[in-house]
Amino acid sequence: MYPALEVVTNIRLLVLGPGDRDADIQCHLVQAQMGPRSVPYEALSYCWGPASEGRTVTCNGEIVSITDNLHAALLQLRQTDVERTLWVDALSINQQDDREKTQMVLRMRDTYASARGVIIWLGLGDESSQQAELAFTLLSRLATTYISYNKDERYRGWLIQEYQTKRASWWPEFRAEVHAATEALKISSESWAALGSLLWRPWFYRIWVVQEAVMAGLNDPQHPAPVFVCGRCAIGWDTFIAPLLGLRILDLDYQLWSHIPKTHVNPALAKPFSGGINMIRNIVKLRLEGIERLWPRRFYDLLRLTKTMDSTDPRDKVFALHGMLVPDQIAVLDNSLQPDYAKPLDQVYMDVAKHFILKQHSLKLLEMVHDNPRHHTDLPSWIPDWKASSYTSPLAEFRYSAGYRVGSTDTISEVVSEFEESFLAGARQSVALLPGNRPIATISNDGKLLTLQGFMLAPITCAVPDASELTPDMLRVPDIPRHSPWFQRLASHTVYQNILAAVNTLDPSCTQDTREDGQICWDLPADDVPYDGGGTLIEALWRTLIGDRNEGITRPQNDEWQASFMAFDQWRRLSCFCQKHQGSVKGPVPEGLDAMAARFDSAMRRIAPGRRFAIVAEQLLCWVPQRANTCDFIIVAHGSDIAHVVRRRPGADHVFELLGGAYVHGFMHGEAIRKFNVQTQSIVLS
Repeated sequence: MYPALEVVTNIRLLVLGPGDRDADIQCHLVQAQMGPRSVPYEALSYCWGPASEGRTVTCNGEIVSITDNLHAALLQLRQTDVERTLWVDALSINQQDDREKTQMVLRMRDTYASARGVIIWLGLGDESSQQAELAFTLLSRLATTYISYNKDERYRGWLIQEYQTKRASWWPEFRAEVHAATEALKISSESWAALGSLLWRPWFYRIWVVQEAVMAGLNDPQHPAPVFVCGRCAIGWDTFIAPLLGLRILDLDYQLWSHIPKTHVNPALAKPFSGGINMIRNIVKLRLEGIERLWPRRFYDLLRLTKTMDSTDPRDKVFALHGMLVPDQIAVLDNSLQPDYAKPLDQVYMDVAKHFILKQHSLKLLEMVHDNPRHHTDLPSWIPDWKASSYTSPLAEFRYSAGYRVGSTDTISEVVSEFEESFLAGARQSVALLPGNRPIATISNDGKLLTLQGFMLAPITCAVPDASELTPDMLRVPDIPRHSPWFQRLASHTVYQNILAAVNTLDPSCTQDTREDGQICWDLPADDVPYDGGGTLIEALWRTLIGDRNEGITRPQNDEWQASFMAFDQWRRLSCFCQKHQGSVKGPVPEGLDAMAARFDSAMRRIAPGRRFAIVAEQLLCWVPQRANTCDFIIVAHGSDIAHVVRRRPGADHVFELLGGAYVHGFMHGEAIRKFNVQTQSIVLS
């Protein structure tokens, strides 16, 4: 079935024979050269899905087993009277030949870029999507509304320039107008639920689809944009993505979850409801980079952007990114990072870590270590387990232009003023970042130990339980399902009150109030209580809650964002989270309160997932990994952007496990040495 490729640059195309809906699938493979004179073909982007014993096709006269999802796609895409030429990875590549797989991975970029069309198959339109037709109809209605605003020169590009849009002077008024236009559509709960369920489909979480969608048709501007197909429903690229980008920038994406009826809440869902929207946003931005050649994509950026994605072969969490790098970036990669399916998994992940730490002289990769369950337990704690999909945002995220290099004449104070969301925790303030200030790191010969030079600052003295540790019985609502949106709101309220309780240990004058529904509300710290890291305690609190950054551009302005925080706190106090109210707001809501509170809540939701609030050295407020607890230590490694949390290994006083990154308010800009007057020491991570 798979004779050797006649020319090394050839690919195999699947010629799908015509047939009626219920007829067996007949197809054959042909070889074709890549390039301008290539045979016209369409490329299929889909999720393999679980293996199936009963689904087969006849290919080149042989019976071949395929997955249920691919079988359904071929049935739907088959013409009744003519052949259709496709590129389908499961059949076009000899999956039993590691050498061929390696070669084809290197060609995947051109395979999709040269296709005359790319079909994105989301699956059958069965009940799990609550009617794909309903979801696609909603997308079409929203797209008509949102795209229409691009006709006004003032708002052109508002859907794709999220950060610039939110900083524009016209944004508040424009946002209110588009909100009203969305409300005027009178979208039903069933429609919101249908779209929300559609975005939970496996395609939105598969690593390979990022490259497939990003590169689709880029070699020829005349080629049509990708088309989304679900069952017998189809919708164009712009009509699909515009509503999702609009919902996100308008902070309306919560509609996709909150309108799902309680009877449809699936406790098995492990993905956040916003995952599909985030993936589409990343693909759109990467496509723009490819089309407009704005800047080269760095390997680290791609690892960060795709950390939530899944793959059948865990090595593909690394290999699938190779095709999205421009030649200049590929040239700087170590040869060990070339796709090679003969290499074992642990070696692939180890090679990535060594490349960044030893070759790039960067500790950025340590920011990708989170304390979520590790699938590959033999890996040292300091090597990210890329197989374990993480929804915790790295603290030093720079959107799509992350990883800038500071020149030798730039001082820390100059850099902080220009890029204030960059947490230069491991560098001395007012000291130039000379080449000699690179991280000092060594890796043992067996690859198990990473030794850093840095500072062991202080232990965690208080750790607030996060929402995942709360149960309905603990919150006195045993009849509410733990995975329902109403329980999540109640748990969120409880965590916030626990945070205030912890912070108020630093202000003994604070009091608490018990509401009629039994929920405790703590007062905020007094305005004049000082914070050990500088400023006041209340300012330190709200800056810590949002990681001391606004929508992702600059350090928040004091007056504006403190007002948003006060609105957020007031909204929390007005909210009634008991079961009978199911998350509704109790009492009159002051005008504008919702919008101000939502802005702060949105910023907080960027940093809070996967972390818990804590206090260090009984005086400093921080976010730490979920698994971190009292007696774990905060460290700052020389040359690291952020602080980290480590745990002492049992029986090894000087060897530590790395739990993840930490935000500690008051020394995220190089203040560690001045505040703690500590000496550099060797820190060994295993």
